[in-house]
Amino acid sequence: MEQELFPLAATVILGWGIPGAIILVAIILQYKKRKKYYESLTKALELGKSADEIKEIFSIEKQPKERNCTGFLKGGIVVMGLGIGVAMIGIFVPDVGLFASAAFVIVLGLSLIAVYLLTKKNYKTK
Repeated sequence: MEQELFPLAATVILGWGIPGAIILVAIILQYKKRKKYYESLTKALELGKSADEIKEIFSIEKQPKERNCTGFLKGGIVVMGLGIGVAMIGIFVPDVGLFASAAFVIVLGLSLIAVYLLTKKNYKTK
């Protein structure tokens, strides 16, 4: 009986506990960030700043990103690597479904690389 409960308990703890802890930490960090923002906002109000001055203080201009298509290339290489890894697992664990999955993932990676090759000409001209 105890031997049957141990894998179940480990699955529940690892399967739900770790993602739960990650989500909890993200929520706490977001709360602290907002709290710091509101504290600085109330401090500005206490100092007698007008609404326009406060808006100017807290406005952050986003720098325009230089757009390029290297993300497609990087993504394609990563996805192809995953597909090759799944295919290598299929060598050691003979299963037809595993090779089909690997082939599908590799084709997805190749399609991302094809998108990179097709769109890089557009980005060079701009």
